[in-house]
Amino acid sequence: MNYIPGKNLIAPDSLSRMPIDDSSGSKELEEEIEAYIHKISLQNIYTKDEDIVQIIQAQILDKECQEVKQFVRSKWPTKIKLTSDIKNYYSIRNKLSLVDDLLLRSNRMIIPKNLRPIMLNKLHAGHLGITKTRIRAKRNMWWPGISKDIELKVKSCPACVQNSRNKQEPLVASSLPDYPWQKVTMDLFKLENKWYIIITDCYSRYFEVEELVRMRMRDVIKVCKATFSRHGVPQSIFTDSGTQFQNLDSSEFRRFMKEWSFTIFTSSP
Repeated sequence: MNYIPGKNLIAPDSLSRMPIDDSSGSKELEEEIEAYIHKISLQNIYTKDEDIVQIIQAQILDKECQEVKQFVRSKWPTKIKLTSDIKNYYSIRNKLSLVDDLLLRSNRMIIPKNLRPIMLNKLHAGHLGITKTRIRAKRNMWWPGISKDIELKVKSCPACVQNSRNKQEPLVASSLPDYPWQKVTMDLFKLENKWYIIITDCYSRYFEVEELVRMRMRDVIKVCKATFSRHGVPQSIFTDSGTQFQNLDSSEFRRFMKEWSFTIFTSSP
């Protein structure tokens, strides 16, 4: 007996190349794969089990869904042979599947006609806008023309129509002062457990920041006097509604305002 390397063999050994008949094991593997795919498909549907059962029952009673199911199980004819309703499914036929008799487009359930008004109400719960309602629909349901139906639903919703009319007023910019330090803004802020005051000229946008050793009104007034002595006393000061600038004649800052002859304006609380 002589050994001949495989690369030198002109013809392969027929017995070593003969396939083993294992049709039973192959069938079991196919069933396991199909069961796994069904399980994964149902897990990816974002809805309750009772909703799935309701939709399956509605699909059984819906002529359009039954016809589509038949084509999914067998073979799709040419588009010209389909009715107008079924033609809406032709372009997505490769995305259609059946999982436990539930007709799906990828992981989205096909909604029969009689359930579409109910599902539209569920999709629009919370009065979401057109875009957000469409995004919600993409998670678990589809039917021909769903995008247009969502648009019509939102545009015909009385609450959404009313809210769309109550548009926010545009921001009105304040007028530019005639000269520097005519108008200033003032605010207090805290940074790394230290309090600061910032005074900004509305004409040049120049600002000065000073640290406050203590959060007392007299310390705020001291910084203001030093700043106004260098740049001039403003006609108007704009602040927030903090307690330091409260609208009381008895407050220290109000007395300071009268002595130095400027006006203070506070923002809405």
